[in-house]
Amino acid sequence: MLVLREDHFKSSHPLFPTCLGLACLLQEGDKDQLLDSLAEIPRIFPGLVTCALVDEGARGLFMQKFQVPGTPTLILFKDGKEIDRLLGVVDAEKLRLFLAVHMRGLKRPGNDRGPGAGSARRPKRI
Repeated sequence: MLVLREDHFKSSHPLFPTCLGLACLLQEGDKDQLLDSLAEIPRIFPGLVTCALVDEGARGLFMQKFQVPGTPTLILFKDGKEIDRLLGVVDAEKLRLFLAVHMRGLKRPGNDRGPGAGSARRPKRI
């Protein structure tokens, strides 16, 4: 899993500029449950979502830049822009449903026919 450090937030370049990305700000007590849920994402949505954890040293910058009031917070980005967020501890099923809503119309890697061509598969259930 990608780790977002201070330099990611000091840069003028957007996070996840060409993909769907999920940036996760966690605190110690939430890590076990959320990390298990996050570990399932590549299996459920292969090649569609990049998951990243915010490094402890970048916590303040992340909270300031994205106006995050507390943890845990999961922010979903598409093409470099925030499109949604989840607050609080979520289980794998809630995270899957949250992401599935934003998967509609996305082109899967290796699929040249694009969305709506009858080639999209439903996300796997956890």
